[in-house]
Amino acid sequence: MHSDFIASEADSDKLHAMRIAGKRLRYTMEIFAPLYGGDLEPFILAMKEIQDTLGEFHDADVWISWLPKFVDKEKARIEDYFGNTGPLERLMPGIHHLMAYNEQIRSDTYQSFLMTWQTLADDNAWQILCELLTPPPLPLEGELEDVDILNATDELPDWIEEGDDDDDEDTEEIVNFTELSREMFAVEEAEETPESAQEKPLSAEETDEDNFIDLTDTFPTEE
Repeated sequence: MHSDFIASEADSDKLHAMRIAGKRLRYTMEIFAPLYGGDLEPFILAMKEIQDTLGEFHDADVWISWLPKFVDKEKARIEDYFGNTGPLERLMPGIHHLMAYNEQIRSDTYQSFLMTWQTLADDNAWQILCELLTPPPLPLEGELEDVDILNATDELPDWIEEGDDDDDEDTEEIVNFTELSREMFAVEEAEETPESAQEKPLSAEETDEDNFIDLTDTFPTEE
């Protein structure tokens, strides 16, 4: 989609947008790479090279656009402080050298990017990648056409009808087991009932201090 804007290095904004798109493509391929074995590795390396090259191109482009603004800003500050721009003149050779250096880097990285892109295009890399990422058809997609639609009104098979008697027997066994379980639980509850819970309540005459001990025996504490 971005290939229409790579014919000229003047479209630096378009090339930067292409780098961002390539970075997202590379990270996406790295996430899903285990699903494809090692088939995506060459394309990941190619995208990394493009990303790095366009990154250096963008860095140089930023330096080239920023340095003239820096010179103008410093020129105004120095002239305001010293009354002339003499001190700035001593820095200009270094600034001009930095400017020329970044212009060369910008040109070299752009040419390197074009060579990489052309090599990938000659090898049909993008077409191969698209075919590799296209999911195959579902296994049942062609087979479902040969399968007749089941009719819900058809009679059930004999083996299903024969199973009805077994279901009735299973149900009867479950009911018998439930009744037996209830009887067993009732016997266990009767055996586990403490004798103290069956004692009669205290009479009115048993109101002395010893009755307090009897109550604690009925409801024992941790002590």
